[in-house]
Amino acid sequence: MANEPSKKLINGCIGVLNKYAESAHLPINLIQKDNYFSLKCKNPLRFSERQNDYQLIRLKEIANIGIHFALKFDIEPVKNSRTIKINYKLTDANLKFVYLNDSNSNVLFRSEFALNKDKIHAQPHWQFEPYIIKAISNEDVNTFIEIRDEERELLDFNDGNDTVFNISKIHFAMISDWHLPNKDKKENFFAAELNEDSVVNWLDGCLSYTLKQIKNIK
Repeated sequence: MANEPSKKLINGCIGVLNKYAESAHLPINLIQKDNYFSLKCKNPLRFSERQNDYQLIRLKEIANIGIHFALKFDIEPVKNSRTIKINYKLTDANLKFVYLNDSNSNVLFRSEFALNKDKIHAQPHWQFEPYIIKAISNEDVNTFIEIRDEERELLDFNDGNDTVFNISKIHFAMISDWHLPNKDKKENFFAAELNEDSVVNWLDGCLSYTLKQIKNIK
């Protein structure tokens, strides 16, 4: 039991974030607020989502993508005869990838590694967010083209009250044994154990791979 989370975990994650961040944001730290340790940096980019404000960093050589990282803990006070200690139990590591432009910023996707309380959810996993920009209005369209009724339905201009298929509820596995014969599969073959070593290694590999993928977009 300790009055702070594992220094190995916190310092390991900070080291990885510093490794991939654009130099203008260095140094990067993880600062506690309630039961979260969230990314804080020099010269941050800022982003708000669901009434929460985040600091973002850019990855090296990628101007229009910001990332945010946080660790979540269950925090339990433990009393003995003289003192109260705090037990920090890691429950979640969360990495958001945010598309940045002048008028609107959107979480494109996020990667999460959490305690596997629900066997249905893969750990770690990708989750994708709806990316919606209404570029032109009904009025704009009618200025330039004549739209038949059936075409108007297809274009589906409205006030944004449609029922939306929310893909963010789907947890896309990052690891699996799907390619192996059934006899070689583990019981829970799309979930890894959450611990301080696995989180640091996952964060490093996830940023390294995603950075390369984004750089390949022409």
